Amino acid sequence: MAHSYFLDTDIIIDKLRGSGAGVAVFDELIKIPTIATTMITRFELLCGESNPQKTKIILGWLELFTIHTLTGQSVAIAATIYKNLKSKGQLIGVADILLASIVIEVDGILVTKNRNDFERIEGLRLF
Repeated sequence: MAHSYFLDTDIIIDKLRGSGAGVAVFDELIKIPTIATTMITRFELLCGESNPQKTKIILGWLELFTIHTLTGQSVAIAATIYKNLKSKGQLIGVADILLASIVIEVDGILVTKNRNDFERIEGLRLF
């Protein structure tokens, strides 16, 4: 079975703005049937956009993705990630930890420009 590619918020924002490295990545990956994202990304996008027309565009794109949410297993993975990063003094944002845990749970691949933070997470595959 093909792995799902999870678009992070920054990739979708680039596409919405029409500029940045995420535009070409979005345009290429939107063509594949295993495109996905998380409820965490959905939340970030909807909180960050105040323009109703752009919100409608975002919601339309999100309909094209498989949207994954937190489960008991992903929360347990997130807690392990949090404790591991905290013990190393490398803690990142909780939303990013939750997002990563969902991707890890389903053995997906995270597509993000924020490699600096996400590379710290063991077991997370990045595009």
